[in-house]
Amino acid sequence: MFKKIIFVFLLLPFSMAYAQIGPDFREIRKTVICGPLETIMKGLADPDIQEKPVWVGEDEKGQTNYSLFYNEKTKAFTLVQFTKTIGCILGIGYKSEFHLGRPL
Repeated sequence: MFKKIIFVFLLLPFSMAYAQIGPDFREIRKTVICGPLETIMKGLADPDIQEKPVWVGEDEKGQTNYSLFYNEKTKAFTLVQFTKTIGCILGIGYKSEFHLGRPL
């Protein structure tokens, strides 16, 4: 009985996560560009880019960080995942706007 209870508690978070995502979702592999974090940070601060961090977050295990860099004038952005030494550019774009509390 005790093993069944533990199994249910271990399985429950995965079932809930799957139920929230739904059966129409699937994993897709994506190529990302990674390199020395210092080089990425210098590039984003370059006078031609001038993106500054406006948001930073840490993953649930505390092993990696994420940051959104943004240029208010050009509306350009870059999403970076990073550790202490390596950074990966997850996405870049333009025409960005903040929707804090508003529907997308």
